[in-house]
Amino acid sequence: MWQAVVKSLNDMNEAYKELIPLLDKKHDLLVEVKMSDLEALLKEETKLTTKIAKLEKERREVFTQLAAKEESVRPDMKLAEVIAVAPTSLRGALAKIHAELKEISEQAKNKSEINSVLATGALDAVNVRLNKIGKAAVSPTYGNGGTQQVTHEKKFDFNA
Repeated sequence: MWQAVVKSLNDMNEAYKELIPLLDKKHDLLVEVKMSDLEALLKEETKLTTKIAKLEKERREVFTQLAAKEESVRPDMKLAEVIAVAPTSLRGALAKIHAELKEISEQAKNKSEINSVLATGALDAVNVRLNKIGKAAVSPTYGNGGTQQVTHEKKFDFNA
């Protein structure tokens, strides 16, 4: 059963290692505002995040099964606590995997937050470009509900 825990954590670690380069590439595409390339990348990212969610679900199932078989393990224990009650032969490996997983998931979280800010900026840039094309002007104040006040240039004189 403990080998299943090690395998589960290793699988998650590998999936996060695959995600980091995608997040870096996404960052570059957002900075360059290359929306068509970004769209293709988002499909890959969605597949990988779905895989990570599935692996997380499997990890929880493994820990639930472990808790059912081992009296010293509870389903609500943190991984560091589980490592403390693991067989001595696996503690080192589990601690190493735990440290790697913690670091790489934190990296992924930080990169995702940065990319979220960049995505908002890219959408703002697209809105500015569309407003220029459509000859729309955005007021420096916000209207009811926090929405922008947008006015469009009149293209026809209906009173003529």
